[in-house]
Amino acid sequence: MKNFLTALTILVSAQSFAQTDSAAFFYQKGVEEKNAKRFLSASKNFDKAIKLNPQYTAAYIDNGYANLEMRKTDVAIASFTKANELEPANSVAIGELMSLYFSYRQYAKAIEFAQKCKDCANAEKNHCIKPIPAGRLCKGRKSIAGLSFKNTGRCGCELCTGPQLYGNGANAQCH
Repeated sequence: MKNFLTALTILVSAQSFAQTDSAAFFYQKGVEEKNAKRFLSASKNFDKAIKLNPQYTAAYIDNGYANLEMRKTDVAIASFTKANELEPANSVAIGELMSLYFSYRQYAKAIEFAQKCKDCANAEKNHCIKPIPAGRLCKGRKSIAGLSFKNTGRCGCELCTGPQLYGNGANAQCH
């Protein structure tokens, strides 16, 4: 009986190691396919790596990028969201979610991720979309989805200095 338990323990550990090793294998294959610009094959390999190791944050992130290249934004958002759930401080996932939500005019979610994003590449420009108290709207400020926003104009980026197209289709110059 003791030998049986020892053998079972060794078998379970070997299987666990093999799954982790297989996940790394499929992840590496996915990276190679992504670098060769074969995004569908890359995504399939990342999916296999995730199936073998559901905690593989890097696979979720690279799967998100591969799906973005194929214009599958819903799948990419799901991948980046799962990576964010696994590692809430992951600046890559946070930055991509912020950018995707902003691009699709889901400003409340974009602001949520912008406020979380301290190490993102555009962290210094996150001031371009700041919530302000309701009732203090004036020229250059806009209320979107129940939240009020203003462009502060401090960085000189396109968001702060260029014309803005608001949800109602009207163009307005930032101040």
